[in-house]
Amino acid sequence: MKTFYLNALRAMEATLRTGNFRSAAVELHVTPAAVGQQVRVLEDYLGRKLFVRTPTGVKATESANLVADKLTKNFSGISDVLAQLKGRRSEKALALTMTQSFAESWLTPRLSKFYAKDIEVDLRIDTTNRVVDLFQDEIDLAIRYSPPAEEGHVDIPLFSTYLVPVCSPGFAKQYYFSRKRSTLENIPLLHLHEVSTDPEWVGWVEWGEKFGFGKAGLERGLRFSKVNYGLQGAMSGHGLALAGICEAYNALKDGRLVMPFGPELVSKTSFDYRLVTAAGRYKSKIQKDFEDWIVEEAKVYSSSITELISVD
Repeated sequence: MKTFYLNALRAMEATLRTGNFRSAAVELHVTPAAVGQQVRVLEDYLGRKLFVRTPTGVKATESANLVADKLTKNFSGISDVLAQLKGRRSEKALALTMTQSFAESWLTPRLSKFYAKDIEVDLRIDTTNRVVDLFQDEIDLAIRYSPPAEEGHVDIPLFSTYLVPVCSPGFAKQYYFSRKRSTLENIPLLHLHEVSTDPEWVGWVEWGEKFGFGKAGLERGLRFSKVNYGLQGAMSGHGLALAGICEAYNALKDGRLVMPFGPELVSKTSFDYRLVTAAGRYKSKIQKDFEDWIVEEAKVYSSSITELISVD
């Protein structure tokens, strides 16, 4: 196939995956007009429309959608072949991406177990809190809190999570906590800044409404830009925090934090933590070993969480 048509197919694939010419152009380092022109030449060659142009952008036709997954897999495979031929990375290299709070609170405390399986692994962890393009960046695996992955990706659900009020043992003794309490107006609250598209991820106001607490005082309190800073504040006795149980788990297990209301006022979220990879990509032995290891760790953790929040 002529190089131009290969470039046109790449423009088509990027547009299908990103949703528009502009985003595809940014990824391919060309102008939106160039992407549009490449797609038009491909449409002329095929004798059919691939995208419907509208005032608000482009919409893929049924024909284009039918081959979207195959296109992505094949271009991903080409990238993998080039990477292997170039020899940029060893078979011991493993690049992961995840949020900083997940890396600090969940993965890092468990990594020694993985290193015990293979001490020569060259592990690199991206915690910039950006959504990495697994087809473009040199990242092997992503751990994401999300709904099921979009087409072109493969995901393995690891575990669900919950939102739970937590505080230090001393703070719990200082204030009266009971399911009969109808307001948190006199309780110092800590707000942990967590941005999520999960419709069931709630703050203090929504949590209060869900469990029948009055709105008074639910919007005031200390606010933290980092989740773990807020949890440190809770452990230091500064207030009651509404935290993801994944981030609070270690402190709950060792007694630095407690659930003053018990397990009854735990709020279930709708997304899961997932291990995500680009479909069709080459997997080294170290990647496969990590996948197997983290799936087993997730099972153990899930059982422990069930035990922690179970109501006797």
